[in-house]
Amino acid sequence: IEISCRLHGLRMRMDNFLEPPPFRVHDLEGREDLTPWLGGVFVGSHFRRQGIGAALCATVEDGARSRAIHTLYLFTLDKQAWYSRLGWTVIGPCVWQQRPGDIMCKQLQSA
Repeated sequence: IEISCRLHGLRMRMDNFLEPPPFRVHDLEGREDLTPWLGGVFVGSHFRRQGIGAALCATVEDGARSRAIHTLYLFTLDKQAWYSRLGWTVIGPCVWQQRPGDIMCKQLQSA
């Protein structure tokens, strides 16, 4: 699956998703009760601070809304503040590969 971002004409290849954009049925072992997840989104350091990550998240959210998904989940080890600025809320701690992080969710408003 390729997701194109209008900013800078970048493309990202993403695999193993429920359906495009990058939704995963489950992304964190032990939290199979939460679904779907935004997963596998990463912007390389040389492309950061240009709005690309926010544009990718907005694209995912629009895709979720078009599929009548009202809540998305993600986990992050160190980007809680960044996701919070985009409207995500921490709902609890998690551990991924022996590293602490947080599970976050976003309630999506209808389009």
